[in-house]
Amino acid sequence: VDLSLSNLTLGHYAYVLFEDSVTQRAFRNSFLLSGGAAALLVLIAILFGFFLVWRPHWSLRVLNAVADLPYALPGTVVSIACILVFIAPLPLIGVSIYNTVWIIFVAYLVRFLTRSIRPVVSAYYSIDRVLDEAGAMCGASLLYRMRTIVLPLVAPTAFAAIIIVFL
Repeated sequence: VDLSLSNLTLGHYAYVLFEDSVTQRAFRNSFLLSGGAAALLVLIAILFGFFLVWRPHWSLRVLNAVADLPYALPGTVVSIACILVFIAPLPLIGVSIYNTVWIIFVAYLVRFLTRSIRPVVSAYYSIDRVLDEAGAMCGASLLYRMRTIVLPLVAPTAFAAIIIVFL
């Protein structure tokens, strides 16, 4: 279609946004991938933050620094790195995620890991560790303490991290 004033209408925008199946599939994939990545990253951040702040170890500090690297790089570099890494089949399972939506999901996870870890770790620093230790002294398992003591205290910050990653 030639570009002219007669075909510059809102109807064309409405068709692309609301009627075109390719655009609808793209929106659906973007929402599902970003929502799934946000939820998974916050779960990782809650567990990682717990051990990083309350059970410090040198290896966790190294992983914390490594998590910052993909965010410091330009997004184009991260995306090309994901393509180069995942173009070959994955070791042990022999499946390639190249040319699938899963490579985008992995790229989201890699790129925004630090955006989910930072707020949750700062929430852990503001919580008194004595609460977790009291639960441990009463015989509560780690999973029970995480669910009943830690998660309610970091939930508002974790929800904010979900929104940050999703957007």
